[in-house]
Amino acid sequence: MKASANCHRYRLVTDWVEIAEELTALYLLPIVTAITVLFFLAPTYLKYMGHNLIMQKTVVSAAVIQVILLFLLVPDFAATDAALAYAIFMCGMYLVFTLTAHRELVMLKSSN
Repeated sequence: MKASANCHRYRLVTDWVEIAEELTALYLLPIVTAITVLFFLAPTYLKYMGHNLIMQKTVVSAAVIQVILLFLLVPDFAATDAALAYAIFMCGMYLVFTLTAHRELVMLKSSN
């Protein structure tokens, strides 16, 4: 009976560890969403200004990086690292968009 109780406790602990790993992924996703919402106008501005080639290169580069990260990270830690790969992908892509749009605005302001 005692061995059965210890086995049950061990299973409860491992279940909680798995749940904690999944929760880490769920905590990452809203943070990434908040960052992308904060900078969502940068790609719209770039499209409006006709910088489609920059947009395409950025999206393709980010997609390739995300696929590589998924292959490297997911087999080890599943959902947590998939969320981390997504976070790196989205934040990196929006960072490039924002920096490019900022550079364009600075150049436009200095030419006037």
